[in-house]
Amino acid sequence: MARSLNRRKTEANCVPPIRLVVLLEDLEFGGTQRYALQLLTHLNPDLFAAELWLLRGGTDLAADAIAAGITVVSLSNASRVGPVALARLGWRLFKSRPGLLYTLTAVPNIWGRLFAGVLAIPLVSGYRSLLPRQHERWLYRFSTRIIANAATLKEIMTARFGVEPDRIAIVPNAVDTDYFSPDETRRLPEPLIVCVARLVVEKDLPTLLAAFEFVRAEVPEARLEIVGSGPVALAPAANAHLAGSARDVRPYLRRAWVFALSSVSDASPNAIAEAMACALPVVASRVGGIPELIIDNGTGLLVPPRDPAVLAAALITLLRDDARRKAMGTAGRERVRASFSIAATVRKTEEVLLEVAQRGTDWTTGDDGRVALRVPLWSGPATGAGRGKIVERGKFRPDRSIRTVSTPTLTVFLPASEHATGTGIVVCPGGGYAGVTIDKEGHQVARWLASAGIAAMVLTYRLPRPEVTGDDPPWPIRDVARALELVRERAADWRIDSSRIGAMGFSAGGHMAAAAASLDPAALWFTALIYPVISMEPDLTHPGSRLRLLGRHPSEALVARYSFERRVTARTPPAFLVHASDDTVVKAANSIRYAKALAEAGVPHELLLYDRGGHGFGLGASDGELSAWPARFLAWLRALQPIKPVPITGR
Repeated sequence: MARSLNRRKTEANCVPPIRLVVLLEDLEFGGTQRYALQLLTHLNPDLFAAELWLLRGGTDLAADAIAAGITVVSLSNASRVGPVALARLGWRLFKSRPGLLYTLTAVPNIWGRLFAGVLAIPLVSGYRSLLPRQHERWLYRFSTRIIANAATLKEIMTARFGVEPDRIAIVPNAVDTDYFSPDETRRLPEPLIVCVARLVVEKDLPTLLAAFEFVRAEVPEARLEIVGSGPVALAPAANAHLAGSARDVRPYLRRAWVFALSSVSDASPNAIAEAMACALPVVASRVGGIPELIIDNGTGLLVPPRDPAVLAAALITLLRDDARRKAMGTAGRERVRASFSIAATVRKTEEVLLEVAQRGTDWTTGDDGRVALRVPLWSGPATGAGRGKIVERGKFRPDRSIRTVSTPTLTVFLPASEHATGTGIVVCPGGGYAGVTIDKEGHQVARWLASAGIAAMVLTYRLPRPEVTGDDPPWPIRDVARALELVRERAADWRIDSSRIGAMGFSAGGHMAAAAASLDPAALWFTALIYPVISMEPDLTHPGSRLRLLGRHPSEALVARYSFERRVTARTPPAFLVHASDDTVVKAANSIRYAKALAEAGVPHELLLYDRGGHGFGLGASDGELSAWPARFLAWLRALQPIKPVPITGR
């Protein structure tokens, strides 16, 4: 028992929760404010230690924040954001240095980005209205990522402000469909139209009131309730009730027949999704991101803005057609449940936040959103050269190269237990033996394998030091051998059949996988070699890999030992190879000669040789032809030996 406990302590991931600050202007009634509270309520506390900072007063939703246990920091109680609040913001950011800042609404997006840029604090910003006055053209560069809640907003940012599309993530609004739910017992017998909106120019509520006059002429018993407050004053109208703001809008939605919104400018209003969750058909303007929420003639009706007559005609149609109204309401609720769930929205937001937080680190997360387990290869003190140095090559998403590795590890990605096939693969990223490319050729590959039911272990290996190891096996070769040994030791724990363990390597990592196949062929079921370095022969090798692995003047015997096209035998494991003919970094002849040697030895193999693709394409996701190789590999693996779930016991 002591040994087991010690091992678990050694393997514990020591990545503390990321200190996240969500910066908001106020907690007045509003869709963005509700989104912020929703996010902070449901964020994974194992990943984030979150706080909400407010730049001014406005506490309509403060009770909701308190009830949810959210830590709220008020920087000012003034009615406007002034110098005091900004000075406190800058000082707090300077003193506390949060791990991540997420800014929402215009004023926080301006000042939060400026302070974060000066203080080098990782930053994500929200973009949730069509044209906020936040100097986007100049300030977007301070945001490592931008989260928009509608595709329309992404189009505006890229076309109007020149924001790179990859910088922007689209995360739709979310609705708690348990909280926002219909209650037919409360539906009024007389026709009621409800609108939940702030009383601002963009919502164009005078058009709704004008349309309601047409409605009342045709349906005299109809009523209108407008729930919200704001600077725009609305004239009284017969049968129209201005209810003011409400913390809980469900009673209004549950007794209504139809939801209406007459915006002239809007992004993706939460109120529409909440109304749909309450099984209300929606009549709304065809502007901004609203068409992304409503299926026209399916969950509601879309109308042109500033046209009271057309808006009235749509409302009258639904008020008079009970069957159509109810069918649209049912379809709307199902759409919200399928596409706008809280779990999906929070998960997508967490993914963006985690991608930004990972920059400059060596940890990552699996598809389950948890920090992936890292297991040290060797016991005892570090044996590599120096402390780990990480070079971030990605502009918006992690694309890291570790240039010095003192403690080699396996990062473990396990499939869901119900999908586990029993197959395990050690993934060896490339990097020319000058670094370890842990994302594109490591973590991304492992997540894909895990989604296919295959346990994947990404090897972060020591880089070679031939002046230290001499004629002994180089450090990377020792590490891949130890990695396979460790996977066999932990096979039961990780639901792996020890007879179905393979190695997949990219570029120089392919050389390591080929080395494992040569040095201990009985231990491997197969190898997958993706644009691999195979040979150390001068006419074939990648010069940088050879220099770093073997030194400047290796002996002929050493070159032969690590030129694996010369070491193929009938015992060599089956191999799957992928290469591009136009690869100018590692010649395709490496794969071709290895495949020829496998054929001569009678070893099962498959070589995919693409006309174009260059070097370093990873999973090939950005190329139509290259993107086929992962599926081809899985098909090859199934044909090699049928994959069926294996009853393996383990913790």
